[in-house]
Amino acid sequence: MLQKESSFNTLRWLIVAALALTWGSSFILMKKGLVGLLPVQVASLRICITALALLPFTITHFRKVEKSKIKFVVLSGLLGSGIPAFLFATAQTHLNSSLAGVLNTLTPVWALFLGIVLFKLKTTWLQIAGILVGFFGAASLVLFAHHSAQQTLNSDMKYALLIVLATCMYGFNLNIMRKYLLNVSPLEIASLAFFFISLPVVIYLFAFTDFVERLHTNPEALPSLGFVSILAVVGTAIASLVFYWLVQKTSTLFAAITTYFIPVVAVIWGAIDGESITYLHCVGLGLILLGVWMVTFKKSKT
Repeated sequence: MLQKESSFNTLRWLIVAALALTWGSSFILMKKGLVGLLPVQVASLRICITALALLPFTITHFRKVEKSKIKFVVLSGLLGSGIPAFLFATAQTHLNSSLAGVLNTLTPVWALFLGIVLFKLKTTWLQIAGILVGFFGAASLVLFAHHSAQQTLNSDMKYALLIVLATCMYGFNLNIMRKYLLNVSPLEIASLAFFFISLPVVIYLFAFTDFVERLHTNPEALPSLGFVSILAVVGTAIASLVFYWLVQKTSTLFAAITTYFIPVVAVIWGAIDGESITYLHCVGLGLILLGVWMVTFKKSKT
């Protein structure tokens, strides 16, 4: 029994690491996608390609989900992927990918706040403090690496607020999944959610944007489409399946702390690209690890 529990603990942390690596790289992929495509096209393609990748599972699972759960599946798709995809793509036309990554760490804060206020989530003061400590640790990683980040945030506040709104939706979605979709398989949630939200999006993409023309006239469009395709298949379709499973098997707060490790990935990419790593980065990483320990302490004792 203890060996089984230990194996599960190892698995869940490996999944957190894999998701952090995947999503930490997604901001760079979005940035590359925006080189040759409009923000609304990047977001629309991300949703449509994800839905296409999951279509075989949609067909086989369409009738398995209870009708009473469908509205929560669609809502989960809108809040967890659909609307945030447009918000992030628009925001990154004015914010660098690192700052977008650190703002994304607001997700656990929203998950905890909305969980307490709207979903009667039971928590402890240690977990609340851990959420805040982890957030400040994640924020410091990027602020130490990019001294101009605060100026960027001030000059483009409205675009930063788009990401804040997206993280609020992520937090809402986490609580919806935990409360209403706990017994629905991750494959059913992901495949059906993207199928329903992709229907109006694909019409919008081809009927109301210049996507087809851009592919023929802009030499940067095709490479950008390639980056968005990688983002959709790996960073959205596969990652969503894994993340939904993590939410169901652990807790809302544990799944949400995945976002704290995203700036760590950003700093690692920076180091690979030649940026210097100082002791201040170690302080930020230490705060993240302390915050994660505080959030998961109660669970590790059970």
